Amino acid sequence: MDGILELDAIFTFSNGFVKLANKRFTSIKNDYCLTFSKDSICEKCADDEEIQSVSFTFTGLDRIEELVQSHTVDVIGVLLDVGQPSSINMKDGKTREKRTLTIGDESNVCINVTLWGSVVEAHRYNAGQVIAFKSCRVSDFNGKSLNASSHGEDIFIGSIRHPRADELKQWSAGQTMNDLRGEMRALGEAPDRDGQRKASKTPTLLIAQL
Repeated sequence: MDGILELDAIFTFSNGFVKLANKRFTSIKNDYCLTFSKDSICEKCADDEEIQSVSFTFTGLDRIEELVQSHTVDVIGVLLDVGQPSSINMKDGKTREKRTLTIGDESNVCINVTLWGSVVEAHRYNAGQVIAFKSCRVSDFNGKSLNASSHGEDIFIGSIRHPRADELKQWSAGQTMNDLRGEMRALGEAPDRDGQRKASKTPTLLIAQL
């Protein structure tokens, strides 16, 4: 099928098999997967605007507090703060670009999303935008935060065809950024010894994400 398949094109498949998904090797949350063999048939179809090229399974920002380290989530929110790009030194002597964005939603929860590598400059990030991320990984380092996927196509700004995008636009419309920021509880804050909340440090980067 390598000579037939094209990115963003539409195909029909037949003579495949359904089996249980091995979730250790995929971030897709389906319980089943499809497999195909040399006897399977793949045929290209005409474009159909009703078929979306991307699907989301969004997790509310207020639910991330319950999730464990390295859990994979799709998230969407209003971009509240855009950090400046910076570089960190890796143990192998190389440097890696990073940038921290802060997103929030109508649950009045905000969380830091750290970008790594090429996605640091993959889009124009501006406060007030509705932004969606696919396949973020949860970090527990000094409070909850998210590490974004290293693929630019997993970050969506502006034209997001999903009801949650419309809800967030309606929620943020007519509010200033200061109003939005002032309402937020940051998941990226960890309690100190006295039970007070303090700002967290930079989230960890897993070796598998390098």
